[in-house]
Amino acid sequence: PIQWPIQYWHWDFGDGTTDTIYQNPVHLYDTAQTFTVSLTVKSFSGCIVTKTKQLTVHSLPVVKFVTGTVCRNTPIQFHDSSTSSTDAITYWKWNFMNIDSSFVKDPFYSFDTTSEFNYNVRLTVRTSAGCENSSLKQFYVHNKPTVDFNFSPGYGAAPLGVSFDNLTSGGNSYIWNFGDGSTSVQFEPSHTYTSNATYNITLYSLTSFGCIDSLEKEIKIMRPSLDIAVVGLRKTIQNNAINLTVDLTNAGTRTINNSILYATIDAGGTGIIENWSGGLATGQVTTYKFNSSFEYDPGNIPKYICVKADEPNGDIDDNMSNNQLCIALTEEFFVTDLYPNPAGDEIKFGFIIPSTENVKIILYNAIGEKVSEILNGVAVKGFNAIIINTASLASGMYVVRVTYKDRTDVKSFIKK
Repeated sequence: PIQWPIQYWHWDFGDGTTDTIYQNPVHLYDTAQTFTVSLTVKSFSGCIVTKTKQLTVHSLPVVKFVTGTVCRNTPIQFHDSSTSSTDAITYWKWNFMNIDSSFVKDPFYSFDTTSEFNYNVRLTVRTSAGCENSSLKQFYVHNKPTVDFNFSPGYGAAPLGVSFDNLTSGGNSYIWNFGDGSTSVQFEPSHTYTSNATYNITLYSLTSFGCIDSLEKEIKIMRPSLDIAVVGLRKTIQNNAINLTVDLTNAGTRTINNSILYATIDAGGTGIIENWSGGLATGQVTTYKFNSSFEYDPGNIPKYICVKADEPNGDIDDNMSNNQLCIALTEEFFVTDLYPNPAGDEIKFGFIIPSTENVKIILYNAIGEKVSEILNGVAVKGFNAIIINTASLASGMYVVRVTYKDRTDVKSFIKK
């Protein structure tokens, strides 16, 4: 058969409009609904053919989103409220500051910026029919307050009245939480702690735009104590020189800012005195490396070395029992001299053993009678410190007998 060319096309778009000019026209529908579209063509032979199809026009989504006050460095949630009259919204793409993106419906975002400014947020949504639209908004990012405060006194026993200094900048309103169930909205309140404990004080500050920040500090309400302790001691030996590193901790309740450190080799031997300074809060540990070192004769190696911390903050230490630590420099059995001698309420000494073994320590009086058994058990390899309570002993001379394996050493002292 002959293929006759098409003489004309007649499009009926179903919305009351037609087109007889173009073979493949473009048409814009104003409403979302189903239309009956027909195409009628006529060839030069006079033949006319009409085809009809149903066309569903989906609505373009209306993009909307909201959020609260935007504050710097604070996560805030954006809420999508976009709608479509014909289809479900199935896709979201958020663009923050032209940098970060999110693909959840209601994301959280933090504007981690250095200053206040207007920042762009764009939301693009797509429906199940593939219709896509977007919206761009600007949000002003506000500063948060800079919260700070001091209180005085910094410690003490209950009942303790404490005054608070508010050093916050940029704040408009304040809430104090004193950690004991009490609060205040005053700018600079006072508060009395009635029970001894450790309390966390929190200051919340709010700007006029609703941006909030907070700061927490700790106060110790208890009998103040000053106690520096030596909890670690290490040595390195190079070219006949002993270098020391010591670990210090604050075992009291007052902050320690400085202390005198004494290092000695053997009883009454060479000494080093150095000053440590810093800030050591309760329970904190710091490490100090001595600037000076001990030099020794290779033919006369010392037996042990001790480090003592004293005069924290230039004051008297409340607990001297933990101020000194010693380590062995030899692996031979050795017992130090007893001190102080004559003794008052207690006497101290140390012994070195080359391996972890059972050690027996017995206290005798001047006529050889056993007064008490100080130790009968396992002692660790190295230096072991011993303290004997002598408060109940009568005045006179006493003997301490230390036995390790088949080795025994005897030391004597006088009780005043």
